[in-house]
Amino acid sequence: MKRETEKTVQELLRELRELDLQGKNQIRKLDVDQQGNILLDRNNRFDVEWYENDENYDVVDYEKESSD
Repeated sequence: MKRETEKTVQELLRELRELDLQGKNQIRKLDVDQQGNILLDRNNRFDVEWYENDENYDVVDYEKESSD
């Protein structure tokens, strides 16, 4: 068996597809408000954890970057 660093892009993509088909990593569509803010679900523990730890995530101010 190859190490992860020795796998080709095609092999890695195939593995990702297999994981996706197994349904372990379901992607969910998030709602957004009129300003484009993501609306989190307070009943979802992952959303709550993300919200409570928001200082650990980088925030990009696109308006500020585009004016530089």
